[in-house]
Amino acid sequence: MKRKAFILVAALILGVLTQPAAGQATIDNLVFPEGTATQPLGSLGGVKKGGDGPHTLILLAGAPFGSEVWSGFMERNAERYTMYAVTPAGYAGTSPPPLPDDPAAFVPPVWTEALYQGLLELVEKEGLERPVLVGQHLMSVHYVLRMAQMHPDRFSGVVAIAGNPYGPLAGGGTRLPSENQQSSFISQNFVPFYRTVSLQTWRAGDYPASAFSQDPVKGRAYELLQESVPLPQQLRYFLEFLSTQTRLALSEIQVPVLALLPQANVDSAYTTALNNGMSREQVEEYLVKKYGSLKKAHRELRKSTAWEPYRSQFQDVRILYPADSGLFMMADRPEFVDGAIAAFVEEVTASAED
Repeated sequence: MKRKAFILVAALILGVLTQPAAGQATIDNLVFPEGTATQPLGSLGGVKKGGDGPHTLILLAGAPFGSEVWSGFMERNAERYTMYAVTPAGYAGTSPPPLPDDPAAFVPPVWTEALYQGLLELVEKEGLERPVLVGQHLMSVHYVLRMAQMHPDRFSGVVAIAGNPYGPLAGGGTRLPSENQQSSFISQNFVPFYRTVSLQTWRAGDYPASAFSQDPVKGRAYELLQESVPLPQQLRYFLEFLSTQTRLALSEIQVPVLALLPQANVDSAYTTALNNGMSREQVEEYLVKKYGSLKKAHRELRKSTAWEPYRSQFQDVRILYPADSGLFMMADRPEFVDGAIAAFVEEVTASAED
């Protein structure tokens, strides 16, 4: 998410025009190519059921991935859980929902609300008794937290893997923009750019293979899956999320939450800064100024700050920081992730039965 926002800001600063040059074909990423098949609003792209264990999980991968990314987790935990891995409509080769009459309007969030509807219908159709929601990576974590906020009686807990409780624009302070302010900002500053952005520029803001996994082969596989999803589908979910993220009120989430976050470190800080034109000396000067010493910087950066400022806003939250992991930590740190989720599920389901 931050990568996409950075690409937009950089393009605006550098004066990149959103209109095509003379003689160039017009791009409109907010509409489907001719002949695109759609499915009714509220339909899920797909649901993969696995396992026959006593506890129930609903697994939702981050954008723009589908149920395939949960295969290893489901195989390892088949005896622990009964699992439903969900693919949002339009991801992983599935047909997207229809576009609204005005494809440049993102409030109300038509596709996002249809995803929520599909998840609730899954719970009802399968007769699931307060399953645990598991979200991973950007947007998906927001979705599962939002579902728990709206329907605390339907779910017994939330697991958030490698995702933030807020997106980059709304923040978590007390002076959040109103929904109208948020959507107006997105409409004026984001929609024109993304409507005509080239696929090359969009992919320049994608997460690289190294962010997905510390294993280059696994990371590249996730990167290829990311690139396989058509841009209109990715943009619709992305811009709806940016337009409506202020709807999430962390203090209203009544069910327990477990957050599993990759550790930040000095090496990643160097890499990010160097990629943005800073010298190593400038990075060290900044870190010493901010943390007091490089040694302290190493220690403090082992913790992600994405959740810590909002810890007090949750009624019940646990935050863990497994080392040596990319965004797909269920592949990078399977034993840690499996153990942490197992302990959490045992605890929250036992509490729900009391």
